[in-house]
Amino acid sequence: MTQVGIVNNESFSQQLRGISQRRRQGSLEISSATSKVQIYFVLGRIIEVMKEGVNPVEELAQIFQNAGLVSQDLGFGWNRSYRALLDAMQAQNDSVSEELFREALKHRVLSKLYAMNGEQIATYNFSSQMIESEKDLLPSISVGQLLLDLVALDSDREKFAATFPEGKLIAQATGQLESMNNEERAIYDLLNTPRSVDDLARVSMLSAYPLREILLRLAERKSVQLAEPEQKAEAIFGADILSQFDTSIDAVFRTPSNASESRTVAEGDDDLSISYEPMPQSALFTKSEPAHRVENSEVTEEQNNNADELLDSVTNQHRLSMLSAQLLNHPLLPKALSLLIFGTLLMLPLLLWGISFEEFAH
Repeated sequence: MTQVGIVNNESFSQQLRGISQRRRQGSLEISSATSKVQIYFVLGRIIEVMKEGVNPVEELAQIFQNAGLVSQDLGFGWNRSYRALLDAMQAQNDSVSEELFREALKHRVLSKLYAMNGEQIATYNFSSQMIESEKDLLPSISVGQLLLDLVALDSDREKFAATFPEGKLIAQATGQLESMNNEERAIYDLLNTPRSVDDLARVSMLSAYPLREILLRLAERKSVQLAEPEQKAEAIFGADILSQFDTSIDAVFRTPSNASESRTVAEGDDDLSISYEPMPQSALFTKSEPAHRVENSEVTEEQNNNADELLDSVTNQHRLSMLSAQLLNHPLLPKALSLLIFGTLLMLPLLLWGISFEEFAH
């Protein structure tokens, strides 16, 4: 049985609700001036969304490649089915579990559905048919939950934009960390390096609604914050002093000047999304230890003393420079110089007259 009609943003939810309530099976084709999308249903639940001209298997592979889990070289025939793609990715990276694969596939389908909310006026055509699918991998999405997600996305849009302004980076914060669930912990671990919302969606492979909900919950618990721009030390110490300081410190501790040479990040997979293991404690400075007191078998007490002397020297030079600048910028200095010059001009004739009288007296 085929149904044809006009669907827009307001009636889109009504169409989905009607198919769900009748537990219908088939495909809903939505055609607009710019695209054609098919939504597949089994017993009233959404299992797949496909856009005309786009292979969904290749689309999912691109998501994993963007997240850095697999490379583009997956061999031959992997794009014929989801099972073939999973086998090809597991042959390349055994950390890609079937559970992770199913979750990434579900979020790909959800992202397609979220993007259709607000679609321009289009025609729809529902066809009842038997759906042959990879049921062991494809999701089974509740229409009711989807509609609740769409409402929440609209209602939280302004709140999210105010909390995480576009173009800003998000970083970890020292808020409430003990009550996180697996997805929140995975997102928190990904923010060990400040990221934008788009970059976070790319590496986590989460769709818009769950990612926004997680970030808002973490923000309410003050577990994340907007990343502060790094202040360059040249603005305080000056380029010459900073260059001398960096060179001397590197010589004392024999550490590489490039931070990437001394930091490693281990990657792994968590329950529903990618997570990163925290950096080893030995690679971090603790709050109670100054940076120049890092435990190292090659650092001697004499080298620590040299570092202390160097820090004192730099600090004293900075203080002297700041004092000189304050004296030069003092508001009374021009007045004092004017009085000194004026007094000198007054005293100079008296001094000359005194010398002349002394010569006449002799």
